[in-house]
Amino acid sequence: MRSDDSVAAGAAPPRRPSANLREARLLRLRILVPIVALAVLPPIAVGLWMISRVQAALLENALEEVSFGTAAKAQSVADYFEAVQQDLRFLSQTQSLTALADACAAGEPAAMASARETVERELLTFSNGKRAYYQVRYLDGTGMEIVRLNVDNGIPRLVPATELQNKSDRYYVREAMLLEPGRIYVSRMDLNIEYGSIELPIRGVVRYATPVAGHAGRREGLLVINIGADFIFTLLSPQPEATEAWLVDETGAYLGYIGPDAAKVARYTLTAGRRLQEDYGTEEAARILSERRAGRTLERKSDLVSFAALPIATEPTERHWTTILAYPRESLEAPTRPLVAFLSWALAVVAAVAGVLGLVVARRFEGMAARLREAQVQLAASNVHLETEVARQTAALQELQLGLARADKLASIGQMTAGVMHEIGNPLAAIKTKIQVAEEEGAICNDCVQLRSEVIGEVDRLASFLRSFSRLAKVPRAEFERLALEETVRSIARLMSPELQRRRLALRWESEPGTPLIDGNSNQIGQLLINLILNAAEATPRSGVIRIRVRPAPSEVGTTLQRVGAAIEVTDDGVGIRPEDLERIFDQFFTTKAEGTGLGLAICREIVEDHGGTITVRSERGKGTEVRVVFPPAPPASHQEHALGTGSVTTAPADGREGEA
Repeated sequence: MRSDDSVAAGAAPPRRPSANLREARLLRLRILVPIVALAVLPPIAVGLWMISRVQAALLENALEEVSFGTAAKAQSVADYFEAVQQDLRFLSQTQSLTALADACAAGEPAAMASARETVERELLTFSNGKRAYYQVRYLDGTGMEIVRLNVDNGIPRLVPATELQNKSDRYYVREAMLLEPGRIYVSRMDLNIEYGSIELPIRGVVRYATPVAGHAGRREGLLVINIGADFIFTLLSPQPEATEAWLVDETGAYLGYIGPDAAKVARYTLTAGRRLQEDYGTEEAARILSERRAGRTLERKSDLVSFAALPIATEPTERHWTTILAYPRESLEAPTRPLVAFLSWALAVVAAVAGVLGLVVARRFEGMAARLREAQVQLAASNVHLETEVARQTAALQELQLGLARADKLASIGQMTAGVMHEIGNPLAAIKTKIQVAEEEGAICNDCVQLRSEVIGEVDRLASFLRSFSRLAKVPRAEFERLALEETVRSIARLMSPELQRRRLALRWESEPGTPLIDGNSNQIGQLLINLILNAAEATPRSGVIRIRVRPAPSEVGTTLQRVGAAIEVTDDGVGIRPEDLERIFDQFFTTKAEGTGLGLAICREIVEDHGGTITVRSERGKGTEVRVVFPPAPPASHQEHALGTGSVTTAPADGREGEA
């Protein structure tokens, strides 16, 4: 009988199901691991490389921005110091100070008293508004103070003669007295000492000085301007959030700190005696102090440090300070985090997709070769899309960073330009005043009359250019007062008379009775009239006539003409304005003149609108132009009729012919 349990001799025993399962799993792993690795690793590598490149590019942009910002801060301080030196040279060469130097040297009390009064008056005018100049002094050859002004918040105050001191024992007086007239001495920053003790409150000071020569050219005294350290520190502000700034001298001693940390404010004061080597080490401190190029950087773990040399003086020896700015890495890297997060998320999605595809391919490898190729094509397309998107986002971010850098550069240039315009305006005004005073006193020879006219013309041109830019700065509205337009027109007519005479033009003005008073600012209305007169003069041929008329004019109240306003009409018989240009003449920077700025009429419109008035222009080619400005009258409660007469100011032609009144 045959048994079912019998086994044929030599036959292999059947495999157990568990062994087959293990072999299947092992085979699946051998297929799964390489495929998944090949699917996931390439996009991860590409993504990590792209992220590192983006971070490197952003860091490079941040370094450029930091370097530019530091260089701009240092340049603003250097420009201010240069303006101080220009002020010092100008004051030291004035006739009044020269006369005082001669009187002190000769020991003539009467001459000294007269010259001192003149110098005090001029220095009071000069120092008004100079918030950084907290002391302006003149010392005679022995070191005794002859004139001294203390300036508090831009308001100068004369120090009585009983409080004047002998400064011959001060180091800066002894060193500055050794220089020749015209050379500039700059002291180190130290604490101001008054009456033999440190002045309270304690404040750092830098002294600019230059010898003053008498008429014989000999050194007779010393002009000194004290600059407060607190103002110098304001030139380094404002800083971006969490940014810190320091100022050190050429030896590495800290002069001050600007930043949010109150403890550091006390630690880095001039009195603390802390040095750069204590924070950076000897090697890095030496590099910072020896570097002369602007905007150099050091990369540290927690921040980026940028520094720039700041030339201070060449007399008696060359010296410089260094501006140091520390930018926290966290704040610099904050804008990049959203992009890095997006890239990381996209990379994770791609890796997950690649892993899933790898798993699917591994499990169905034998029967799905065609689908594997399709999946690989889809994966490649996904990689291309990711790279394209990353490149697009990177380009957009780089463009944004460049735009921010350009905006920061333009803001810094504007700040520096505003400082330059401010410091140039005072010397220009002083130059013109001196020339006009000299002309009135008959101190200008006949051979110099033409030169005087050319100099006055150039000064007026520069002053007009500066006024144009200062008008664009949108300064706060000036204080208004009750004005009579006739008085303003009379003043401007006298002021413009020499310029129009040089152009061989006649100026006539008249005022009708009953013209009401207005509320306004005389300086701004004067600027309005100057711009309108100069425009008319440039459009009028020689021997032409410019007419100004002040008269009552209706003023709108609601939809009716009820109140009477005050009108100014400026008329010329020049070439006129083309019809196609009439609609654009009030646009900023629009001009038809080769050397014009295109700001004159734009500023005129702003002035008129600030006063609540209107300005209109009528012109006909070949027949001339009329500009009409109407101001609202003063409020009825305080309004009084201003009965004015008729007057005229006429400029005679340059060839000596009598101008028609």
